[in-house]
Amino acid sequence: MRLLTERFVRQGMTEAEAAWTARRQFGNVTLLKEAHRDMRGIRFIETLFQDVRYGLRMLGKNPGFTFVTVFTLALGIGANTTIFSVVNAMLLRPLPYPGADRIVLINEYQQRYEFGGMMGRDFRPLLAGNRSLEHLSAYLHAKRTLMGRGQPQELKALLGTNDFLPLLGARPALGRVFTAEEFQAGHNQVVIISHRLWQRRFGADANLIGQALTLDGKSYTVVGAMEPRFRFVAEQAGDVDLWLPLVTEAEEKNGWFGVIGRLKLEQDHRFIKRRVNPGLGFSNFKTAHRTIKGYEAMNMIRKGQIEGVGRKDILGQVGFVAGLFRIAA
Repeated sequence: MRLLTERFVRQGMTEAEAAWTARRQFGNVTLLKEAHRDMRGIRFIETLFQDVRYGLRMLGKNPGFTFVTVFTLALGIGANTTIFSVVNAMLLRPLPYPGADRIVLINEYQQRYEFGGMMGRDFRPLLAGNRSLEHLSAYLHAKRTLMGRGQPQELKALLGTNDFLPLLGARPALGRVFTAEEFQAGHNQVVIISHRLWQRRFGADANLIGQALTLDGKSYTVVGAMEPRFRFVAEQAGDVDLWLPLVTEAEEKNGWFGVIGRLKLEQDHRFIKRRVNPGLGFSNFKTAHRTIKGYEAMNMIRKGQIEGVGRKDILGQVGFVAGLFRIAA
C-alpha cells in the first residue's frame, strides 16, 4: 500500500488523496491479513481449539446440563460397547476350539421349558445311545478351597467327563491330561490347574507336577498345568482355576449337568440338525431320544442305506416305511 501511495503522489496527487486512493484500491486490510494467516497455518486445528474452548466454557456455566449430557453419553457408549462385546463373542468371533462349527450345547426340555443342562440320571442313557456325536461330555461347575499353601483361597473348579478336554482340544502346557482310569470312583483325586493359578500362586514351578494339593480337606495330585490361552467359553464358567474328573455315578445326586458334544464329521449332520430343530420341545428325554432315532432312520432310508431299497426308489421307500410301521400304503 505504501508503494501505491508513492506512485499516486508521483502522478500529481496530494499525500492525503494518494493515501485514500491506495487504501481503496488495495482493499480491506484486516480481511487480507486473515486470508494470509489461513494460508500459512492450519485453520481447521485452530477452529477446533476455539470450538472446544467455547464448549467447555458453556458446559461450565450450566453444570446441571453438563451432568445430564455426560451421563447420557457414558450410558450410551457403555451399552453399545456391551452389546458389541456380546455379539462379537457369540456371533462374529468363532469359538476358540478346533472344529468349533460342530460343537453343540445340549439342553433338556420339559413341559415347554428349557433348562440349562440335563439331569444327571439322563446323561448315561444319552451317552449309551449316542450315534450322531463324535464326542459327548458332561460338566459341572463347582468351587474348591485350596488349603495348606499360604492363606486358604476359594477357587472356581470345573468337573468334566473323560471326553471333555479332548472335545475342546485342550492340551496342558505342563504335564498331561486325565487318563481313563482317573474317571473311576476312588481314582479321581487328580487335578489340572489353570496357567494363571500356576503362575500366580505357585510361581510357575515346574516341579509342581506330581505334588499334592489340599482341596476342601482332601488330597489331590497335580497332573498338569493348562495352556495359557485355553478358556471354557460357557455361561458362568469365567476363568476356571481347577479342572477335575467328573464321575457321573458319584455326582448324579447333584442334579443338573451341563452337556456339550461334537457332531461327527459327516455330510448329513446338517440335515439331521435341520430335521431336529422343528421338533424341539420334547416332554421328556425318552421322547426326544426316540424322535431323534426316527430322524436318523428316515435319513438312512433317504440315502439308500437300507438293503433292498434304492436311493431314488421313492415307491420302494414308501413301501418299506409302510411295512415297517404296519400301516396301509
